[in-house]
Amino acid sequence: MATPTVTVGKRPVTWMHLVTFAIVTGVCTVLAIFAVIAAPVPPAPGVSGLYIAAAVYVPVALWFGMWGALAGYVSCVLLGINTGMPLLFVLWWSVADFFEGLVPLALFRLFDVDLDFKFEHRGTANIILLLLVVDLIVAALCTASPAVAGALGQATLFGQKFGLLYLLSFLVAAGLMIATIVVTRSRAWTFYVLFGVLLCSIIAGLVGASVVALGEMSGGTTLTLAIVGVAIVVVTTALAVVAQNNPKLNLLLYIVILAAIVAGVIMAIATAGSNPAYGVVFFGWGFGDIVVLATIGAMLMTILTPFIKRTQVYIKGWIS
Repeated sequence: MATPTVTVGKRPVTWMHLVTFAIVTGVCTVLAIFAVIAAPVPPAPGVSGLYIAAAVYVPVALWFGMWGALAGYVSCVLLGINTGMPLLFVLWWSVADFFEGLVPLALFRLFDVDLDFKFEHRGTANIILLLLVVDLIVAALCTASPAVAGALGQATLFGQKFGLLYLLSFLVAAGLMIATIVVTRSRAWTFYVLFGVLLCSIIAGLVGASVVALGEMSGGTTLTLAIVGVAIVVVTTALAVVAQNNPKLNLLLYIVILAAIVAGVIMAIATAGSNPAYGVVFFGWGFGDIVVLATIGAMLMTILTPFIKRTQVYIKGWIS
């Protein structure tokens, strides 16, 4: 029996894409809730210092286009509801995860970067992957236990004390990503590290850290943010559908994405930037996402990409 399809541009959206989206959203939601419980970033509700879900929906965005960014958004909405946040605020706040998947997707598409994450020497790949696993374990232990994080002493950032071992795990992850770029000399790895690890984590952190001002927001402010958040997701997704094979609309889509990200960051900083906890939460959010994307995300891209590219659900465009 043939798989039912809905035509978008020259390639069809199949029910396999919808099922994949649903499964990824469910997995990301479970991982998000677990991460917030296991590695919270006080005083911010719903924020984790090791947000494992990001290491899933960012690679999924590179494999399956907008479906990955949407999975990040919806899973974050469900996380916020589970955490007890007001729905209107959650509709805005979840844009952070939408941007996190959208940024690398847009830049990979803009520069037509092929997802080639191969290593010329398998032994080198095994060594880097092994070190990433070790670093992930250390980072997980540090986020779960302040005693482990501070085993080598502490450092003060943004007026908050962080364990040196915790900070060291970040430096190791960054160093391994740089080593990967040098060893592979690959456009895919360069773009993934710069935009799929660093830039997307920073943007998500800047927007997501606005949660620290939740208790200070008026009803009107929350409603405005909710409208902006939903509009960003709906307009960007709708434009991605119609721009699939239209160069002019495709250019417009990139402009809209850039404008949405700039507006989102400005609104987040304007809303919560003066809160003393904003810097702490931004650092915890961004740091944690960089670690999981440099470890789990990098391993998924290395191991699964060759197989996924051979499947019918792999997407070279935006939506199909």
